[in-house]
Amino acid sequence: MANTSQADKRARQAEARRIKRKGQMTRVRTLKKNILQSVQSNQLPEAQAYFKAFQKALGPAVRKNLLHKNTASRWLSRMNSHIKAIALKKAS
Repeated sequence: MANTSQADKRARQAEARRIKRKGQMTRVRTLKKNILQSVQSNQLPEAQAYFKAFQKALGPAVRKNLLHKNTASRWLSRMNSHIKAIALKKAS
């Protein structure tokens, strides 16, 4: 329980930010999961569409400090390598 009105306000602000950020991170993680599921079922066009949405979601997440830029870069790299692997499988 906050002792001052300022501390009470800061607690309300922090809770509002937590809820907003949770929704944004849930969206990013869901897109990541969708890519992996598409890759496992060898659905290349679907995986590529999810990857495009994943890229668009990661940019704002990094700008808003929800994710570190290196983490976002690593996730993009890994997802891209998964997609490239199934593309090579289908090509051969």
